[in-house]
Amino acid sequence: MRALTMATTLTSTSSTTLTRIAWTSFPRWGSTVSVDVVVTLSSATSFDVLLTADGTQIDLKTITASGTVTVSGFLLPAWAFGARKVVEVLVKVNSGSPSVAGVNAAHR
Repeated sequence: MRALTMATTLTSTSSTTLTRIAWTSFPRWGSTVSVDVVVTLSSATSFDVLLTADGTQIDLKTITASGTVTVSGFLLPAWAFGARKVVEVLVKVNSGSPSVAGVNAAHR
């Protein structure tokens, strides 16, 4: 598994729409991607974390407690090996305003 460096664009949100918090662009050399997101739900009760590749959903998790959530899945079959694509982590607050302490990604 190779570590990916993600650009963090946001560390807290109160948006009830999907908002990008981190992204990266890399050439495909494997079949899966995994992203760990550290979330603190200080005044929120529910938070959605979505992982996409070139705008297509790979995984979606709903968080109800602070901690680390892993979103992961298989990359798109149409994504040719060696081609560069954008992988994004999007979040949506269902209530309150959580903060995101860190985002780490890996690819294999």
